[in-house]
Amino acid sequence: MVIFRLLATRTRIRRMAIGMIFLTIILIWFMNCGVTHIHSESTNVCYPPADPTLTHFVIGYGSLMNKKSKQRTDPTAGESIPVRIFEYERTWNAQGKSSKNYSITFLGIEGSKNASFNAVVFQVAQNLTHDSLAAYDNREDWYCRRQVPRTEIQFLDPSIAIDGNLYDTGVYWIYITRPNHAGYPDNGHPIMLSYVDIFLFGCLELETKFNLQGFAQECVNSTTHWGNHFVNNRNTNVMGNNKGETPSVDRSKIDILISGISEIDPHSQISVKGSSSNLHQLPTFTLLFILVVYTSHALFDV
Repeated sequence: MVIFRLLATRTRIRRMAIGMIFLTIILIWFMNCGVTHIHSESTNVCYPPADPTLTHFVIGYGSLMNKKSKQRTDPTAGESIPVRIFEYERTWNAQGKSSKNYSITFLGIEGSKNASFNAVVFQVAQNLTHDSLAAYDNREDWYCRRQVPRTEIQFLDPSIAIDGNLYDTGVYWIYITRPNHAGYPDNGHPIMLSYVDIFLFGCLELETKFNLQGFAQECVNSTTHWGNHFVNNRNTNVMGNNKGETPSVDRSKIDILISGISEIDPHSQISVKGSSSNLHQLPTFTLLFILVVYTSHALFDV
């Protein structure tokens, strides 16, 4: 009897040890893969608190340059004003998911001395009754919000009085790619042409509205790492959130803008079935489920 009890005790200990190992694996998976896009506002690291007594602006450099895309997040957002941002580089470096859960690469920024790119700034309501920054924080899952000094912002519309008014004294925020989502386009995270459309249609809007010749082409030229990983999803709605943001009548203008990028063929029609990083999701979650069940059994069925 003593021998059987010892064997049973050893079995329980072994099962508990295996269970703890699997539990550790599960926790590591969630921390590094499963929930990396969930932001922790309690730490105030990725999304610093904003003083409601000050005037706040968001710097848009990708889809936020598109009026309808910007207003989709906050209909009360102020007018977009064209600017040039210094000491940063706009680049394809933010790997994330579309609303249809496809792994793609979005526009992001990197600190880069002597670099610059064109963008917009727009005022957001930040008070006790309306928290616009929180809405944009929730939208920009793959980024952290950082403050940009006024000295690194050049306003491009000479008709706007800057000195001494709210543009001169405001607080400017920009979304910079999170380190754990930083990566250039690859086979598993291609650039979606529909996202390019959203971005460049916004640039064309601004060029026309403010009579800024060459503004839209600068959007292309001041963006790096276009690479050669593209998917033409214009007719597949993989993005899932660009309804009405890129009227088809303007796609010909966008095609002209990107014609200098030899890797893009805007006239090709590529069937989008999901990238390599999407295809392994099902077995990943199946394995996770098995680990959870086994861990529960090993820890509690003793």
